[in-house]
Amino acid sequence: MNYLPTQDWLRANWFFAAAAAVLATDLTVLNINYGASPQLLEAGLLGDLAVVIPCLYLVCYWRNGKRAIIRTFAMASLGFWLAYKLLPASGHFIINSLSPLRYVALAVLFAIEVKVVLVMYKAVFSGATRREAETSLQTQADMPLWVAKLMATEAMFWRAVYTKIKGVFRK
Repeated sequence: MNYLPTQDWLRANWFFAAAAAVLATDLTVLNINYGASPQLLEAGLLGDLAVVIPCLYLVCYWRNGKRAIIRTFAMASLGFWLAYKLLPASGHFIINSLSPLRYVALAVLFAIEVKVVLVMYKAVFSGATRREAETSLQTQADMPLWVAKLMATEAMFWRAVYTKIKGVFRK
């Protein structure tokens, strides 16, 4: 039996279809809202956006290992934020009680960002070329090539600024 490339892609990436279905259902329920209790709406939306969709992602892409776990965590944080934005302030019952978790998530994301920045500047300030810095960023920080290129370009700019400032003060 011959399959279309789209079917193969959907088999490998079924998360997108499942997440779209969950999100469409949530948005429909939010728009219809036939007098449902605000606590129930908040619990359902928060559960779907911060738990169900990230878990679907993890189940679909668990073979990617650490990358899938980090993305699942980021997706859960994004789901929490999206639920906060979609619900009116009068409907924030659970969200307000879980707000300390937001700071924990920010701390973890900040630690990941610090790791990436340290890898980037270590690669660039050690005298690496732009290509070497891109490769180092891509492998050590496990990021897409286009992001590695942008970060390497920025780091090369700051290295040039640092060199110019150092040259001015040496004179």
